[in-house]
Amino acid sequence: MGNGGSKTWVLLAAGSKDWDNYRHQADVCHAYQIIHGSGIPDEQIVVMMYDDIAYNHENPMKGNIINEPNGPNVYQGVQKDYTGNDVSAENFLAVLRGDSGAVKTRGPKKVLNSGSNDTILIYLSDHGAPGMFAFPKSTLYAHDLIDTVTEMSSNQQFSKMVIYMESCYSGSMLQGLPSSCNVYGISASTPTESSYACFYDERRNACLADLFSVSLFQHVETHDRRWTTLESQFQFLKNEVKKSTPCKYGNMNKRKIERVVLDIQQQCSRGSPSISGGFPSISGGSASASGGSASASRRRAEQNFASMDRAKLVRLKTVMEHFRTSCFDWHDEQFVFALQHTHVLADLICSGVEENRIMEAITAVRRRHF
Repeated sequence: MGNGGSKTWVLLAAGSKDWDNYRHQADVCHAYQIIHGSGIPDEQIVVMMYDDIAYNHENPMKGNIINEPNGPNVYQGVQKDYTGNDVSAENFLAVLRGDSGAVKTRGPKKVLNSGSNDTILIYLSDHGAPGMFAFPKSTLYAHDLIDTVTEMSSNQQFSKMVIYMESCYSGSMLQGLPSSCNVYGISASTPTESSYACFYDERRNACLADLFSVSLFQHVETHDRRWTTLESQFQFLKNEVKKSTPCKYGNMNKRKIERVVLDIQQQCSRGSPSISGGFPSISGGSASASGGSASASRRRAEQNFASMDRAKLVRLKTVMEHFRTSCFDWHDEQFVFALQHTHVLADLICSGVEENRIMEAITAVRRRHF
């Protein structure tokens, strides 16, 4: 599995579609511009995005996507390896583990061909719920992500891995990262918090970005990697992101993974030709997300999530899928609000209620109200 040198492989995924979710694909396009501008070759970058925004009938500037007010066109030149229905949880995991045979697409099956000396960087942006991250017509569950990363570590498919996740409840996706693997994850929020959109654009009638990602990209583009570390990056995010609480997970031995994404900054600090200029203030900008303040019940739920083992995550997936297929399919934009309420199901699993009892209740409710 090893190779002579070392490479950096990058997987960027926007899990949403439709104009209302403009910001998620804008986030990924901006991330691509940063990565590409750092010198990482396109053959080592995989981009997954539905690609229905740039030429959407609601876009007043066709072929243009921006990620900040009056910002540059981050869509220009973006490679799109998987689009439309090929943007799925199943394909995401297959691409990550380098399994081209499991990729379902009519086009080229581009995957991460990483080896034992290589670094992997992952960035995801979309809606989320406890223990899950949404794709357009499928769902990525926490235990599937954790199992894949753990298996890849056992197979020596990477030396270092860093995961950034922009979604509500994103902490619940990463808290199970094993400390035995050389993997480090940063989430936009705790396991029980929402994350927030920003930069509402009246002309486009959409939010351009997400608060966590704005701060993340700002740090990468403006800090010299010679004087920064993953820990200092995390502290920057903690200080800058005000409406949610970024969290860190996985292997906390920073010395082993110090140079992961930060290697990219050596060239970014010299100035990216694609993304230039200052960053507008986000402290008073428009924000949108569902979810209330951190109530006592949410704090209790967060404590429960911290102890959720793989068995409970598997049961959570079963219950979530039953709820989705029986009541509200959150892959349909009109029902995406259902994600806001699934923490109740997660709380039941954490409390020890058997999944069969929960599913029976869901079925009974469906029969009564649908």
